Parts: sequence; structure tokens; C-alpha cells
Amino acid sequence: MRELLKKAFKLLTEWDDLRQTLKRGDPRRIFVGRFSKGNTKIIQTANSAPKRRQNVKRRQRVLVARRERIARAVASGVKLVLLVIVVIVVTADVLSYLRSSPRFAIAHIGVTGNTHETAETIMQSSGAAEGMNIFSIDLTRAAESVEEIPRISRACVKRKLPNEIYIEVSERQPLALILSRQLLYIDGEGKVFAPFEPGDVFNAPIITGKKLERLEIGDVAEAEGVDTALRIVEALGSMGCTDSIRVSEINIDNPSNILMVAEQSGASIILGSGDMKGKLWRLAKVAEEIGRNEHLDIANLERVDLRFEATVPAKFKGS
Repeated sequence: MRELLKKAFKLLTEWDDLRQTLKRGDPRRIFVGRFSKGNTKIIQTANSAPKRRQNVKRRQRVLVARRERIARAVASGVKLVLLVIVVIVVTADVLSYLRSSPRFAIAHIGVTGNTHETAETIMQSSGAAEGMNIFSIDLTRAAESVEEIPRISRACVKRKLPNEIYIEVSERQPLALILSRQLLYIDGEGKVFAPFEPGDVFNAPIITGKKLERLEIGDVAEAEGVDTALRIVEALGSMGCTDSIRVSEINIDNPSNILMVAEQSGASIILGSGDMKGKLWRLAKVAEEIGRNEHLDIANLERVDLRFEATVPAKFKGS
């Protein structure tokens, strides 16, 4: 196939050269002058002066030479056309063989990277099935179809000739729970991807709010305050705040005044708005002070207000 393409390119180059030559015409100009002897006459070309005398054939021979060049050009053009036809026919035969040969019927489909989603569901979504021709699968479209599964964040579909398909997936990791008509898992991108099942063990805050009540699996939570709540959950984990005060709920009904609920005592933690990392750092310091003070108990904490930078008002039960 490569040799055929080289020949086609060579013929195409020759045809172009000949076409340019015919378009320009013969660059030589012949002027009839005095004959010194016999058929000898002066010849002047486009690039030289008539400095020599030489024997030339009659003008009719020049026309014949032009006709011969035209004939050669036409012959080269015909050869080129025939070569292109041969390439097309051979290519069609090769494609027909690849798409119909039993050698390329899918005999195995492998799925990797899945923990919760079943391989059967992933294969079904990809559109690939055993017995199908391996070249009939659009790899890009198959990967996009797999990524439509709510739990799958990324998918890659590959061929392994002659008859194997491999699907690599990455599953979404839950960051928090969100309360809609049921408890649902949500990841760091705000994608709601699975229900919280009885028996699941997952220690993370529950994000609540009236705007979340209609969310379903597959939705992206775009309500105001959701992104802030997710960043708070990330900060709680990275700063180690969960070791001192465990947060069970983050309420976003008022995005400008976000509230958290402490798991140990049910205390209300008022965050307000602004620099959430700074507020959580002050909350960790409050928890440390409570732990060092033998007269105070985190279980008796009733309210903490983190809206102020200079001071952190805290109220305990019975005080």
C-alpha cells in the first residue's frame, strides 16, 4: 500500500510539472534569419542572444514535439487515475475484510477500576457485546456513554486486537451526604451519584436545606451555598477539626449565614460568611481550650458564634 502511494505521488508530481510546462509553452523563440549554408539559420532563445549558428529542423517538427509532450502528459494522467482507482478498490477490500472477518469478532470485554458499579452495567452502557465486530465500536462514544452512569467520573475504552475490548473507569468518591427526599452521596464537584443505603458506614456531615429537597441521583447540586458547604467539609478534614468537634450537619438555608451542628452536644455553630478556613481554625482553638479546662465539657456546648474575628462567644448548658 505504501509503495502504491509513493507511485501515485510521483505520477502526480510529473503530471503537475507537465501541466505547468504546457501552460507556459515552449520558452524558446525561433527567428528566421539569413541562411549561411543549407538549412543553417540563426536561433535566439529567451535567455540568450543569437551568438551561434546551428542546424535546426523545420517548424513542423516543433509542433510534433509539442504534441508528443501532450500525449505523454495525458498518458501520465490516465496512469494516475488508474492508480487512484486501484488504491480505492484495495482500501475498500481491506475495510470490508476488517469489518466482516470472524477473526475480529469480540471474544472478551474487560472492565477495571469499578468497585461499586457492576461490570455488566458498564458493558451495557458502552454498547459493546461479545460477537460484535471490534471495529464497529466507536471508542469515544462508548466512553461517553459509560460516563453517563452517575457513579462513573471517567471512562476510557480501548481495543486490543484482534478481538478484545477493555474499559477502564474511575468511580466518584463521596465527600458528604445531602438530604433530599432521601440521603444521597455527593462528591467534591457537586454531583449527586448514589443513595445512602442501610448498613453503609460513612462519617461525614449531612448538607441540608430546603433548596435541596428535589435533588435526584445524577443531578449536579447548584443551589447557592452547596459549594461553600463542600469546601467546609474539605477544610474540616484537612485541618483535623473532626478530631475535636465532629460536625453532623451543615445547613445552607441562608447562604450568608451558614450553620453547623456539633454531633457531641447538638450545639449550633454559627459561621456566617467570609473566610471559612479562618473560622474553622478558631473553632479548633475553642475546642482545644475546652479540652484543657477541667471545668468545661464539649458535650455541654450549646452555641458557638464564629462571625467575629476578635472574640468567639460560646455558651454552655446550665450557664
